[in-house]
Amino acid sequence: MQYGTSSKPRILILTIGFAIGGAEKVIFNISKALRKDFEFLVVSLRGDGPLRSILEKEGIKTFILGGKFPFDLRIFLRLNSLVKRVRPHIIHSHLLKANWIGRIIAYINKIPEISTIHTVSTFLNPIEVLLERYTAPLASVNVCCSKYVALDNTKKIKHPFKYYIYNAVETRNNPLKKMIDPHKLLVVSRIDLKQKALLELVEAISILKEKGREFTVDIYGDGEDITTLEKKIRKLGLEKNITLKGFILKPITVMPLYSVFVLPSKIEGLPISILEAVSSGLVVVASNLGGIPEIINDGETGFLIDGYSSENISSALSRVVAKRDDLSRIVANARAKLEMSFSLEKAASHWRNLYRFILENPSSTEPPTSIIPHV
Repeated sequence: MQYGTSSKPRILILTIGFAIGGAEKVIFNISKALRKDFEFLVVSLRGDGPLRSILEKEGIKTFILGGKFPFDLRIFLRLNSLVKRVRPHIIHSHLLKANWIGRIIAYINKIPEISTIHTVSTFLNPIEVLLERYTAPLASVNVCCSKYVALDNTKKIKHPFKYYIYNAVETRNNPLKKMIDPHKLLVVSRIDLKQKALLELVEAISILKEKGREFTVDIYGDGEDITTLEKKIRKLGLEKNITLKGFILKPITVMPLYSVFVLPSKIEGLPISILEAVSSGLVVVASNLGGIPEIINDGETGFLIDGYSSENISSALSRVVAKRDDLSRIVANARAKLEMSFSLEKAASHWRNLYRFILENPSSTEPPTSIIPHV
């Protein structure tokens, strides 16, 4: 089948920006994995960022719409003009505001649209809930990043979110076996204290230190709350225990230097960073919320933090130390689960099948279970 001047169907990927986060890593991984089958065009609603150069090095075209604020009406006009010019066969949006805009533009231009939902709906305000409720039906298919995210959005938005494709990472390179030191911790996270329990983590390290248990924590990431976090570390006298390492483009390159990955959260979907940590052979300690329990079974493939209080975080870290002799088995179990359900090869196969189904059935909104997992 021919698609205009190209032998490949064109997929326009729409996202908020070209910063590097979990959703952006999914965009890169899938577009790179499927570029032999599809022509990808990745569009940022706002500005530039490191993802753009990474995509272009792989031969994937990018566009910037230059929106200056969340509801900049100019981006509707610019996106509509771009869509008419490049004539994509599918629009595939990622993240909340990009989903709203992508659905509307696709509806206007009579193009099939896929929306990917990357997180739970807990943080949405009433207006955002209504926007999601009334635009979700415009999508051909709404795909969530985990079962829990699908169920949570169905309940809150009052629209059925039936489908999910797990976030995924490459699993081809087995991590080297190494001695596991449960006192050396790694955190990779945006410094956003509304969504991440990093202040509570600092307090947990202080609690453990007072009990004579010394931990070191390296935190990679940046964000608007970094000054508040620095002040907390200084206030508790933990400058020798906790180091803020700043932004890192490819966290997976430093993961082999650590033994335990910690992600204390208040809100989550299914973090790519956890999957990268498992792939790198780290023990994962993470909050028991969102899609995290779908990869981490407490005591079997990692350790779950009940809630996100400093006491619960310190308790979870203490359990890691207490199970020191069992950590190699836990790492192996997590790796096996990753390969079975969270491999990039498996996710890419689901996306390939879904794209092809929509191209062949552009008016269908009910792909069968043979094409994509259902909740």
